[in-house]
Amino acid sequence: MRREEQQDVLAAEGIDAVVGDLALMSSMDLASALTDAEVVVARSGLDWLILRPSPLTDDPGTGVVSLGPAELHGQIPRADVAETLAALIHEPRIGRQILELNTGDTPIPEAVRRNIR
Repeated sequence: MRREEQQDVLAAEGIDAVVGDLALMSSMDLASALTDAEVVVARSGLDWLILRPSPLTDDPGTGVVSLGPAELHGQIPRADVAETLAALIHEPRIGRQILELNTGDTPIPEAVRRNIR
């Protein structure tokens, strides 16, 4: 699906209305809006992947993470989130999943491979 078509699908599904003005939302409203947006994306015909990182830190990256459908939440360096996202984007066999990301003991390339289905 071309980018324009993807944007049309999201607009038709009302994703803009679901998310709304994030700056004005309470944390409860924001969590609800993000959950609603995830449902819209998951029900669409798009090839999607949702990554839910733990709260971000500015610490240096470690290159090791915990990645899967249900992970404990602590904190994770932004650099590890960026590296994980890059690895996920370049792995075409990962899609239509919601993955959680936290600090861990698994090198990022291996953590990504473990989530191929």
